[in-house]
Amino acid sequence: MTHPHHHYHHHHNAPIPFRTDRVRLLVFLKRKQGITHEEFSHYWHGPHARAFMSLDIVKTNVITYEQLHANIHQTAPAVLGVAADWDGIILLDGESYDKLFAVFESEEYKTHVLPDNQIFVDITKSSFFLANLATLIENHSEIPGA
Repeated sequence: MTHPHHHYHHHHNAPIPFRTDRVRLLVFLKRKQGITHEEFSHYWHGPHARAFMSLDIVKTNVITYEQLHANIHQTAPAVLGVAADWDGIILLDGESYDKLFAVFESEEYKTHVLPDNQIFVDITKSSFFLANLATLIENHSEIPGA
């Protein structure tokens, strides 16, 4: 009898390499004490996102900007473990960390966006993760109505 996972073993093939065209920065956010998750999500998705996206350096240095808002109502299979306790995650892709870090070190960010963070984020309880990407599956399907 063959091992049930035998056909998944690809020990003869080299692993898919890490991407060299982009890097990823994830920022795990905790909301400021005293505001609800809904208030946090609404402010982050609206006024804060508009302020961030309006920066010239964001337009030139950021390839992808995604907001991952915690779905606090959806249950998940136990095999996934315990749900993370973040209110949201920022996903930023850029050509290099230097380009992404330049956004946060820029005067326009420090002037127009950084003060805004204090309205809804507790940065002392937030965290970041620098990621090297290995894209193993990327299914492209046509977007309806496009």
